[in-house]
Amino acid sequence: MRAWQYLCISIGFFAAAAVAADAPAEAASAAGREAFAQGDYSGALQHFIDARRAGLDSPQLSYNLGVTYYRLGRYHEARQEFEGLLGDAEQAANAHYNLGLIALKLNDTRAAREHFQQAHDTTDSEALRALAARALVQAQPRAVASRRTAGVLSLGAGYDSNVALVRDADQIGTRDEGDAFGEVLAGVRHPLGESWELDAAFYLRHYADVDAFDQSSLRLGMMHRTTGEVWRSGIGAHAERLFLGGEVFQSAGTLTLEAARPFQDGAELRLRYRPSRIVAEAPYEYLTGWRHRAGVQLRSPLAEASLTLGYELELNDRDDLPQDEPFASRSPQRNALSAQLGYPLSRAWDLTVAGRYRYSRFEQETIGPPRLGISTNRRRVDEEYEMELRLDRILTRHWYLFGRHLYTHNQSNDPEFDYSRHETMLGLERLF
Repeated sequence: MRAWQYLCISIGFFAAAAVAADAPAEAASAAGREAFAQGDYSGALQHFIDARRAGLDSPQLSYNLGVTYYRLGRYHEARQEFEGLLGDAEQAANAHYNLGLIALKLNDTRAAREHFQQAHDTTDSEALRALAARALVQAQPRAVASRRTAGVLSLGAGYDSNVALVRDADQIGTRDEGDAFGEVLAGVRHPLGESWELDAAFYLRHYADVDAFDQSSLRLGMMHRTTGEVWRSGIGAHAERLFLGGEVFQSAGTLTLEAARPFQDGAELRLRYRPSRIVAEAPYEYLTGWRHRAGVQLRSPLAEASLTLGYELELNDRDDLPQDEPFASRSPQRNALSAQLGYPLSRAWDLTVAGRYRYSRFEQETIGPPRLGISTNRRRVDEEYEMELRLDRILTRHWYLFGRHLYTHNQSNDPEFDYSRHETMLGLERLF
């Protein structure tokens, strides 16, 4: 899913070269400008490079190369082109402004402010001065980058090949029955003052035939966020209630501690710790207890793509089933590795490929009669594999059409919990 908020920026582009050049060089430059106008930034880059190799050497070509590198997410090359223009009196102010935009992309807000200030103080253009003034406000370190209400609404329909009660199917079992479903997701985040924000979310999945497996949840909470020169941090609390088949399944209270550190190459490191107190309703009282989740995530630009790697440790201390026979632990220790690659196929299409591996080992041995000819007097161990493919089509600035396929396979030393599932969904999203 795309982020709820965007920093709106613009970057100039020279439509024509101002110096004479040989015909092949000028032809390559003109082809680059045409490709750029059509959104073919990779093609434009190759044409501009050909123009430089053919002998064209002008501030306009350097500027156009810088813009094209920027559009391709190659911020270091873009920075080199604009830095080469700082000695040109006519282009220095524009170069400073664009270097400020690049610094923001590289999460270097201090350098961004310096460049925007230079652009503001040295330009003769009132339009550029206004842009630089606005950018200076955006680049100021503060608790929340944008103090406006933001939200998302997602509507979808699809097919689930193996309907499960909850996502953690290994806790309450699965049912090998497919069904069509409709899904609604809504979320909103509203700023309160300079550092507080209120957020709420609603989720609903309704199956066409198997009503007993309908799922819904309500979530409400607050976060306090601060931003320094190096780290951003947040602390908050949330309450959540989950429903299964129209009845209350469990309630949870969660404390969230998080921190993020951006790097100058555009990468960002995120840390998060979330302890939760869970109270489950009958007949799932054995799930009542504590859950602790600690995770680390690294997000990094990768040419035109974006790569995110993650690890999460989950510890559970649940009430479990009665201690006399039969007994089964519901308190797993889990280790999960994840990877996600986002790639823009064009100006209108985005592709996301994601995968996750989760290893779960339960706290105590299961005690009971053999099932499927296998002794159950052992500690249950599960390995879950998950693969996701998602395609987004940008319709307008705020509307997106998406298609998603998710495959999950759980392999356990207790055959009762072996399962595979395919989920396919089409939907429409609105960001605001």
